[in-house]
Amino acid sequence: GPSMFFRPNTLHRGHNYPDIFARRIGGAVQFVANNGLVGTEWDAWIGQWAVQGPNAYMIGRMLQHPEKSPDEILAEFYSAFGPAKKQVAAYFDYWDKLISGLDSKTEQDFLEDVKNEGLQNNHPLILLSFAFTPGVMAKGRALLEEAKTAAAGDAEVEARLRILDLGLQNSELTLEAARAFRGINRKDPASQQKFVSAVDALEEFRKTHEGQYLNFGQSHISQQENGIWGGVLKEVRSRLATQQASNKP
Repeated sequence: GPSMFFRPNTLHRGHNYPDIFARRIGGAVQFVANNGLVGTEWDAWIGQWAVQGPNAYMIGRMLQHPEKSPDEILAEFYSAFGPAKKQVAAYFDYWDKLISGLDSKTEQDFLEDVKNEGLQNNHPLILLSFAFTPGVMAKGRALLEEAKTAAAGDAEVEARLRILDLGLQNSELTLEAARAFRGINRKDPASQQKFVSAVDALEEFRKTHEGQYLNFGQSHISQQENGIWGGVLKEVRSRLATQQASNKP
């Protein structure tokens, strides 16, 4: 049969949110690897290991061992978390099921929400903020806390879970900024201040943890965010500064 060179853009999605699709991409890679694949190139990997690690691990291992099932490869990944492997599997499975449930109808609903809020951008930074609601994130946080409890006393696993925790914090803060951006009202200084404060908290967090796993690919993430809300942020900062100056006696 014919030979195949596989060059997808699959990894250019999810921003820095826990966008997990490891089983599905594993199945796709397994199929092409067993049906004439001679080479592959993966574009646009944005390096969010702390929240999207299973996706990248799946691709690398499936290309090496296409005879294995996606579940076998995921079991390898989770085994790195020792006494917390079952809890970490539950944590990532939660995100996987959430993402796989966002079918085309749901996406259209989100796009309608974007339109109703007067937004013009359907980038994952904005679009997925409708899916990763505070309640959804709270459940994910609870699952990660269960993993941390299971790992108590194992220093190596605790250190690995800290990476996952930092990644989730980065996602949580990004979502707060995205929701605050969506909620800006030009006649409401409080909503404008909420947006500025959320972005400040996000940037401070990233600066504090610069060079750690959640920062790989950060230049791309920051570029995308600046392209979406950078101009508004600059305008709001200037407006608030003017208002503060005019309120001084």
